[in-house]
Amino acid sequence: MKVKLACQVLSHSVAAGMQTYYIEKNVLPAEASTTAAFIQKMDDLFNLLNSSNFENCQAFMGTEKQLQLIEESYNMFESMEVLNHEGKSMRKQLKFISGWKLTLKSLLELWKILKEKNYKYLFTRSLNQDCLENFFGQVRNCSGNAKNPTPIQFCRAFKKLFSLKFFDQVEGANCTDDVNHLLLNINSNTEKYSEILVEQDVSKVNPIRVFTSDYQNLSSPEGNGLVYVTGYLLRKCLIQHTCNICVDFASSSKDLTNEETAFCKLKAYTDTKSFGGLTLPSKHIAEQVINMENIFIEYFNSVAARKGIGNFFKDRYSDINLNHPCKDFPLSYFISLYVRVRIYFTLKSINQDVKNNKFRPLKNLKLQILQNL
Repeated sequence: MKVKLACQVLSHSVAAGMQTYYIEKNVLPAEASTTAAFIQKMDDLFNLLNSSNFENCQAFMGTEKQLQLIEESYNMFESMEVLNHEGKSMRKQLKFISGWKLTLKSLLELWKILKEKNYKYLFTRSLNQDCLENFFGQVRNCSGNAKNPTPIQFCRAFKKLFSLKFFDQVEGANCTDDVNHLLLNINSNTEKYSEILVEQDVSKVNPIRVFTSDYQNLSSPEGNGLVYVTGYLLRKCLIQHTCNICVDFASSSKDLTNEETAFCKLKAYTDTKSFGGLTLPSKHIAEQVINMENIFIEYFNSVAARKGIGNFFKDRYSDINLNHPCKDFPLSYFISLYVRVRIYFTLKSINQDVKNNKFRPLKNLKLQILQNL
């Protein structure tokens, strides 16, 4: 039911990863290229229908590129066939196909009306039904075991919610928080709420992800991913300290082979020759990060329960030398950020496994509700 899980699968990163495995390593069959192209198409379409700003998610403005994407996507759903294990078409039973077509046509018709009223752009995220689902979820919670409230129960729940907590998101909802609670506090000092609408910077919140692979060389798909992460760390260091030496080094340190940077090329959203603005490390720096990774894998399980685990790994990395030409390069920050990122994603992965084992879907929810009446 959670949309975010589908977004994580049908994403640009998954498409780039599949292309990396297929193009560079031939691990996946030839059909993987077509699958990756479909995933990329769905990611582009979702971004188009989920725009909320002009930066990370560009607003819908009816540009030629956006209209072409809608036309191509509509034709894709128009010709899409879904077959069961017997080879019979399941198209009529699957309502999402007609739903996508209706959504795309509706967006075009709505845009025609908005253009007549001189609107310049449209934040398409405002068209989703998350706010409505949040409200109905609160109504159902107010009715106790009555998952299908009567009209009287609905009216009473509506009055209660409107008076007390209409803008609260229901716990365990499968849709995004619509942050409508901001409407209750609109004034001239709304800047203090800006952090609610954007993701926090990873360098400020003690972040991490655990990989169980032992990277033997940079040409492996896992090594490709590590090159990408190393470039991210260097880009964050440029925010801490910027000088001509650091900028020139970051833009000229592409001594990695094409095979080693395949994922970065595919991950870039714009010109792949310049890696879409991505920062690439030198081969030496990437190799040093691999050494840090191997140390983390070796010691993490034995020291995970200790206090000061971050300082433990920073001490282990004290001999790391990146051979950076700038004497003011923030090496300590580079190591600290790597440790935080690594631990964060490690714990996130472990916590997710624990959560999946502890909270399983209730198989007989309706039966349990009847037993409690």
